[in-house]
Amino acid sequence: MTLIKPKIILPVIFLVLQLISGASFAFGKDVIHMVIEPKEGISTDSLWMHEGLMFVKARINGEEGTFLIDNGFSISALDRRFVSKHGWKLGRSTVANDANNKNMKFAKGKIKEAEVAGFRFLKEEFLEVDTQVFFPCYNVDGVIGANIINRVNWKFDIVHHKVTISKKPIVMDGLVIKAKYYANNRAALPLSIRQKEFVCKVDLGMTRAFKVQSSEFLGLFEQEEYTAKVGATSISVGGLGKSDTSYFLKKPVPIYSGDVLLPISTELKLSKEKYMATVGMGYFKYYNLVINSTTKEYILQPNAKQQKRGNSYAVSSYLIDDYFKVISYTLDATYTSGLALGDTVLSINGVPAEELQDICDYRELLKKSILSKEPLILQIKGKGFEALPLLKPD
Repeated sequence: MTLIKPKIILPVIFLVLQLISGASFAFGKDVIHMVIEPKEGISTDSLWMHEGLMFVKARINGEEGTFLIDNGFSISALDRRFVSKHGWKLGRSTVANDANNKNMKFAKGKIKEAEVAGFRFLKEEFLEVDTQVFFPCYNVDGVIGANIINRVNWKFDIVHHKVTISKKPIVMDGLVIKAKYYANNRAALPLSIRQKEFVCKVDLGMTRAFKVQSSEFLGLFEQEEYTAKVGATSISVGGLGKSDTSYFLKKPVPIYSGDVLLPISTELKLSKEKYMATVGMGYFKYYNLVINSTTKEYILQPNAKQQKRGNSYAVSSYLIDDYFKVISYTLDATYTSGLALGDTVLSINGVPAEELQDICDYRELLKKSILSKEPLILQIKGKGFEALPLLKPD
């Protein structure tokens, strides 16, 4: 990948820019970020969902790939295999925190061009990451992050699998919420729950609906029923999050924007979090969503698609150092009386763990077990067998 730092006298640059039809610009410290839109100034392309998140096709320096839409990434990213395949090389090393607040080192560089739905984003920064850490069973070539999302206006139509990008603000009937934008490209919405006001980070790469800091919100829900889990309940580019006790409310919670009640209540997770509150695709999937970056507003229009939560089990395992380990479980003696974090799983439903090639094989076993509506039988090293019933959503 070629890193470009042009040494051109500014008047000449402006003369060239005036000759380019349909271009807009943002001046960084040592480079001009340029967006070149199609002649019509608006275009639509295909969008699809996988594991509750949005994906599009994009071209990086003319090479097509599958990209996650995720403004939780302040800077867009390329998978290291995609970079290697095309013989590119990102430049300097940088340090950044992932969604679980882990300090990570990444290669970072400016690319020539990223194209999404006919819009061309020139000289944007990209990180080099390993997408298989958070998508081990799905080929993801990179992430369209906030540095690109914040430059234009977007409409995500999940029901009809369409993404629209526009130079001008997109008009749609619905609830308009003025957004706040920060220096690190983070977008946030001013919201409130039970009269507690807060600024809520928007993370389109989060499968969960809504999560808040337990230290700030737990007192508001002391009389509510909840399910408690101990262990790591999230994964990001840096791997598993830290172990913690998380609380999942059994009933949806109303959300307000000012005095206006949002049309759909939310599932809520309370735990030790990096931000006071974060809203993700587990909530936005119930809406047609417009992000007008140029006017700093989000528009929410309920869609007709009603999605139900799936069944699950009271324990989660992950492949650590070539062994399947228990990483989280429900704090309920009815389900998990003999389990502990770090327990080694020897077999799953009679299949020896050593026969499973990777975490993808393990997930396939879980899917079959859930579809058959049978208990999950785990053989735990040094403890024998645990039979875990299928948990249905409330």
